[in-house]
Amino acid sequence: MAFKDKTLVFSQPGALNATGLEEVIQAVKNLDMDQLRAEFGPKHA
Repeated sequence: MAFKDKTLVFSQPGALNATGLEEVIQAVKNLDMDQLRAEFGPKHA
């Protein structure tokens, strides 16, 4: 699981290899939470 601003943004059971984990970390870092809140509302982001 990965959280950003106290919001769950990624969840996948099982293990990730090093490359997959780095990709998830970079994707979470790049998330624009303000844009997500605008699109989905505060309950979703």
